[in-house]
Amino acid sequence: MTENNLSIGQVKRITSGCGSRLDYVELLFSDRVKAQFSPKGNTLQFTISDRTLDMSDLNCLLDKDTLRNLIIAFKDSYNQILENESEEENENQSKENH
Repeated sequence: MTENNLSIGQVKRITSGCGSRLDYVELLFSDRVKAQFSPKGNTLQFTISDRTLDMSDLNCLLDKDTLRNLIIAFKDSYNQILENESEEENENQSKENH
């Protein structure tokens, strides 16, 4: 099964700025259930969506490639949070200097 070119168990990274900014990461658990991780400021927003509102089948096995991709996506999310904090600090310093 696929949803927007994402197969069950795959990890998808959505970026902007020619790939320099991570917007969110998706993991498709089933044809109805997906998890989304979005760096928001200095936090990581975690959302699970289920089009049928039935979470009883939230169970999947992650192979080593999927697990590797998920870990890399978490690392990229963490780095995006650090970059967001740095940008916020630079903006605050710029405002203080003006």
